[in-house]
Amino acid sequence: MPPKLPEGDFVEHRACLKCDSTDGMAYYSSGTGYCYVCETYFANADGGEECSNSSNNSTKRKSKGELLETGDYRKLTSRGLSAETCRKFDYSVGRDNGKPVQIATYRKGKGKVAQHIRSKDKGFSWKGKAKILELFGQHLWAKGGKRLVITEGEIDCMTISECQDNKWAVVSVPNGAQSAHKYILQNLEYVESFGSVVLAFDDDKEGQKAVEKCVTLLSVGKVKVMSYDGFKDANELYLERGRAAVISCIYNADEYRPDGIVNGADIWDRIKNPPKPGLSLPYPVLSKQQMGIRGGELWMFTAGSGIGKSTVVNEIGYDLLMRHGVKLGIMALEESVRDSADRYIGIQLNKRVGLTRQGISQDQYKKAWKTSLGNGKVWLFDHWGSTDIDNLMAKLRYMLVGLGV
Repeated sequence: MPPKLPEGDFVEHRACLKCDSTDGMAYYSSGTGYCYVCETYFANADGGEECSNSSNNSTKRKSKGELLETGDYRKLTSRGLSAETCRKFDYSVGRDNGKPVQIATYRKGKGKVAQHIRSKDKGFSWKGKAKILELFGQHLWAKGGKRLVITEGEIDCMTISECQDNKWAVVSVPNGAQSAHKYILQNLEYVESFGSVVLAFDDDKEGQKAVEKCVTLLSVGKVKVMSYDGFKDANELYLERGRAAVISCIYNADEYRPDGIVNGADIWDRIKNPPKPGLSLPYPVLSKQQMGIRGGELWMFTAGSGIGKSTVVNEIGYDLLMRHGVKLGIMALEESVRDSADRYIGIQLNKRVGLTRQGISQDQYKKAWKTSLGNGKVWLFDHWGSTDIDNLMAKLRYMLVGLGV
């Protein structure tokens, strides 16, 4: 167990003062901090005074720099992994500063952008840009498959793939269970495209915590959770009982069913506070009748063609953005991104700039764009024509969960 932190209450998540994590350090009211990514304590989380690392046997350290040359694709005898599997996943054995290391290559798009380096003493470091990554092995499998297995480490990922003759989609998060939520969120559209998602995290406390956190990102009924018949992880099970046992655990993974049935006698703390007031609308009478607009509600506007439904909806959106400062997601399926942009810029200028810019200079137009759409709070869906409902729902979920609109 890691050493106990000094007294203090959790305040917020911050960027780590040591590693590349943008939100992995928990900051406490006592001024201390603990990063759950690189497992480092800070006696002074404001000034960066490092206290100690956890007592975990494997040490973690960060190292930036150019990517190492790809090493040899070798059979990992102690892990029961073939050279063919290592080659498929671009997992090689090479050298870093003259010392033997294992190199797991990560990608973003078509390019190699980072390497997770594992030394003989189980120390870990990074080369390249490790902030925004695809999942390990993601480049091998196209979207939309029947099943995706997600592990919390490269070895377990390759183990499960080897047990299935490298024919079925298996990926890993880059930095263990504590990074799972972050990297699944970054690649949510890809993960959601599969018919089912099997979370094959380690059978320990951190792995179970990661499961509880990650299932909130994914569609209800899509997630299954893999267990290992008393073993810690997939590789340990494989070495002890063989590939048939691993495959059995995949197919017998339990569908995740979150707790959701409560007794009415236990909900007082949820209902004792009065509802929060809604955000007022630009139309006083409608705002008074509905007492504003609140999160968790769906409003539907209906009227004949050309009456002004889109105009009213976008006026409300503009008001929420400019007066209330909320992040706004715009998914207009019957118009282009340019048409949507001209609506909001036109509201700002009080001109129908989608028809003509006569009397409006380029500087005026650009200033209105910066004020309305170019402030970083607006996200638009560029649909390029028709799209199916599953793809549409995946985009909606990403805008809501990933972008916070």
